[in-house]
Amino acid sequence: EAVKDNLVKISEEVTNTHNAQLLEVIVEKWDGQFGHKLVMTMIQDILMYMDKTYCRLKKKEPVYSMGLLQFKEHVIMRGNVASRL
Repeated sequence: EAVKDNLVKISEEVTNTHNAQLLEVIVEKWDGQFGHKLVMTMIQDILMYMDKTYCRLKKKEPVYSMGLLQFKEHVIMRGNVASRL
């Protein structure tokens, strides 16, 4: 839920960005100093055991993959961002 809330905030910033800076802002939110990729890597490291046991057993999406899907859903596909890329 905390990741989703953060992605909603990021999405608002990205949606309000002018076309000229759109790709630059998306890359910064994804790959910046405290970007989504780093956050998801840290969460993945913490939950590695769960990924290897529970997720595999229950056929659930691994943490990092879920983070990729969440970024796509809440940032890229929200509003008019995808059509502007």
